[in-house]
Amino acid sequence: MKKTEFDIELIKLLQPYGKSEQIKTVEFYNEIFAEKLEQGESEEEIIKGFGSPKEIVKALKKESIFDNGLKKVKEKTNAWFTNKTFLTVYLSLFFITIPLTIAFFSVALGLLATAFALIVSYFAVTISFLVAGLAFAMLGVYLLLFVNFNTGLAQIGAWLAIFAMGVALLFCTKYLNKLRVLIFVSKSKRPEAMQKANRYPVRHRIGLVSSATIFIMAGLIFLWGFAGVGFNIFKLDTNTYVKVSNDAIVGEIKSLTVDVDNRNVRIFAATDNFRVEGYTYESNRLVITYNEDTGNLKVVGRFNWNLFRNLNTFNELDYRKTRLTIYVPADLDFINLSSSSGDFSVNNINATEATINSTSGNITTTNNTFNKLTINSTSGDVRLGLLEVNNLTIKCTSGDVRASVYGQKQNYDIIVRTTSGKKNISNQDFSNTKTINVRTTSGDVRVTFYVAKAVPL
Repeated sequence: MKKTEFDIELIKLLQPYGKSEQIKTVEFYNEIFAEKLEQGESEEEIIKGFGSPKEIVKALKKESIFDNGLKKVKEKTNAWFTNKTFLTVYLSLFFITIPLTIAFFSVALGLLATAFALIVSYFAVTISFLVAGLAFAMLGVYLLLFVNFNTGLAQIGAWLAIFAMGVALLFCTKYLNKLRVLIFVSKSKRPEAMQKANRYPVRHRIGLVSSATIFIMAGLIFLWGFAGVGFNIFKLDTNTYVKVSNDAIVGEIKSLTVDVDNRNVRIFAATDNFRVEGYTYESNRLVITYNEDTGNLKVVGRFNWNLFRNLNTFNELDYRKTRLTIYVPADLDFINLSSSSGDFSVNNINATEATINSTSGNITTTNNTFNKLTINSTSGDVRLGLLEVNNLTIKCTSGDVRASVYGQKQNYDIIVRTTSGKKNISNQDFSNTKTINVRTTSGDVRVTFYVAKAVPL
């Protein structure tokens, strides 16, 4: 065996005992090999004297020369297997806990998003209360000045109360800010942030007291306005309906005046048995008067507001049951109709002059003849069918206008103006005695001319 082969086999057999032991043993035999070689012995004789590498390793093992090296090898091996087991367990737990981790963070993010959404909603409600309360209170001022004093007063009171709640919510943002600090600010920065949130305590108290004062005043204004239209908060109404049917009016009826709050009114032409029919609440105030000197039939209806009843009476059935039907002669001098929230329907009437005012309700006429017709509507559609008229004036804030006029277009001077709506007719000025004047803020206008009165709308 050659020296090189000897070293390779010895190193191979010494691998289990560690690298350091390999080096020491090989160096030991290299030194002996060099000495023997200097003494004149040949390479084969020296290797033969060493014995085989297996015998050398066996002898060294018996003398425990490699105990320490073997221990180290075993420790490294065990450590490697231990680390491998730990890694396996860790990876297993990691893959098991991934869904739980995702679920935990999803819940946490969901809670934060909910808290953020609540804060945004709080400010949105606050702003809407402030803006809507102030805007509709201004609308109440308009109603008070131009429509009905008591109705406008009640509207102002109701929406000022909403505005007061908005002011209160605005000043309560201090406590919302504290909640924000507790949720979103870290513990180290929380004391400083909480100190900032507690600033201006006097200002917040003044704001809350002011909102409470506005709310109380608004409530008093609201009750004052409703008292003017028969509001009754203490009497429990039983929703009893009574039939309205006055005795036939014998005298000559020359004109008709109707002033109601929220009833739907239908007017028909009759040859005799002129009367007012319908149903109304027992506690409502409906006054029917006839003036023999002027020949004026007057119907006045005031809705008696009752808290216990009105919580469930604003529905289609109640409006239908409180509808009035008025039968008058076909020929009248004038008609004057007014309603705050009710529909008007006029059928087969000939009158020199007619005026119809409605705050929120539809106006419908069918087969009528007027020398002059004036219509004022705040929010509601106007539908005029089979109408013969010399002078037509319509002012409408929000609602569509449909008119079917008997006559020829060239015989009328036409002015139609709409801010945000469509119209099917152009303005024209021929210096005619007949006029059509329509003005709307938001609503479409459609005017159609027919030669024969029998053509429907």
